[in-house]
Amino acid sequence: MKVIIPAAGRGTRLYPHTLYTPKPLLKVAGKPILFYILQKIQDFDVESIYVVISHGYENVIDFVRKFFPRSEVKGVYQDRRLGLGHAVYQAIKKIKNLDGDLLILLSDTIFEADFEEFLKTREDFLVVKEVENPKHYGIVVVDDDYIVDLEEKPDHPKSNLAIIGVYYISDAQRLKSSLEYIINHNVKTRGEFQLTDALKIMLNEGWKPKAIRAKEWIDCGTASSLLKANRKLLNRIDNSEKVEVNGDSIVIHPVYIGNNVKLRRSVIGPYVSIGDWSQIISSVIHDTIIDENVKISNYILENSILSYGTILEGDSKSVSLSAFSNMSGL
Repeated sequence: MKVIIPAAGRGTRLYPHTLYTPKPLLKVAGKPILFYILQKIQDFDVESIYVVISHGYENVIDFVRKFFPRSEVKGVYQDRRLGLGHAVYQAIKKIKNLDGDLLILLSDTIFEADFEEFLKTREDFLVVKEVENPKHYGIVVVDDDYIVDLEEKPDHPKSNLAIIGVYYISDAQRLKSSLEYIINHNVKTRGEFQLTDALKIMLNEGWKPKAIRAKEWIDCGTASSLLKANRKLLNRIDNSEKVEVNGDSIVIHPVYIGNNVKLRRSVIGPYVSIGDWSQIISSVIHDTIIDENVKISNYILENSILSYGTILEGDSKSVSLSAFSNMSGL
């Protein structure tokens, strides 16, 4: 199986955190978003992975290579971000042998769905989930679990089943032909080449993919959704104690604490993840994501995200700081 992972987006809705860190590598519950996505396919025979990136995002490729050391991992640059269809096309045209199946995984969506049997039987599918605001997504219409229509961000949605970013296609050459058609004929929706438009061509030609319904889906595109993902994933951690004494500090689970973290006279949790080598002194923190090498003292912190190397001293309730920010002595 070949895999394409589009990861070229700049993550502007998550500024300032994505100024230094690509969105797929932002951490929730102590792991990068991309970790939870790759974990879904780690037990399958993955022949090659094509990661579509922008310049400066090479560390995304490095992460995938470490996760799949036995697979061929290649980076593909999308110099102009012209839509998901364009991103996938940049990768698919680099694949020399298109015989066989193809899995497309978006790099910023955490999900729970049972699709393992479909991968084994090579039956085409898209993973979908009911949403409250279908106008903002690619939408499918299903009949007896088969997709019979789809549309990208429709003004008048025919259903509330959104495509969540998982696409399995047993005939990769067929997809390439459809993508070539929309690009060569300048077929755009909302100013971009959409993967949905290429899939609709396939649908009109007799393609019959299944719709697999996700049990859970978190689109990690905003700070609030990132914190939501952190809460949900921390709830999966098995903590034998609800409240734990850590030296002279109190930890209220669920909490993730990385390696070599220093806690002094603080109350941590619930729903806090702390990266390696961070220091928290005389502070109260809950519902917060803290990256590595962060230093916090004398702070009351909630609903916050702190990037790598942040320094906080003082008194506050909610902050969102990029890497190497320093609010000491202000």
